[in-house]
Amino acid sequence: MLLEGAMRFANIKKGPSYVMLHAPYSTFIPSRFQAKQSPQAPDYTTFGGIDVMFSGIGQKSVIEFKDGRRARRLEIPNESILIVPR
Repeated sequence: MLLEGAMRFANIKKGPSYVMLHAPYSTFIPSRFQAKQSPQAPDYTTFGGIDVMFSGIGQKSVIEFKDGRRARRLEIPNESILIVPR
């Protein structure tokens, strides 16, 4: 719990967020996660129910979502993702 709090404080782990993805990365997320009432940006698709596991350091962000019973993780280049915490 202490580690998770430190990661949030350091802005590394953001938790549940609206995630805006640029193509082709937006095609990797099932359409049921597309957010209808959410922030919008041109050329990006907005998703809800996505956990941001790692962001802010390096060139990639790691996101996670539930696909049935298992969690799926994706690495997205920082230039193709916008993160809006809930």
